Amino acid sequence: MARLRLGTAACLPDSLETTLDGILSDAENRYPGLRWVPRGGHHLTVRFFGGQDQNLLPRIKDRLER
Repeated sequence: MARLRLGTAACLPDSLETTLDGILSDAENRYPGLRWVPRGGHHLTVRFFGGQDQNLLPRIKDRLER
């Protein structure tokens, strides 16, 4: 069965995304060999569950919705 990398996350407010864009723009210039996550892909990880069996997804989702 397929395994999925699962976790819960909070989206960042637009104002923080804008600030982060400025910081990352400077970092991209200073460290050109690194890869950066594009705008909209940033988040705050609340909990990372790691690789979980795909069959557990409905159960995990149900628990999170409680």
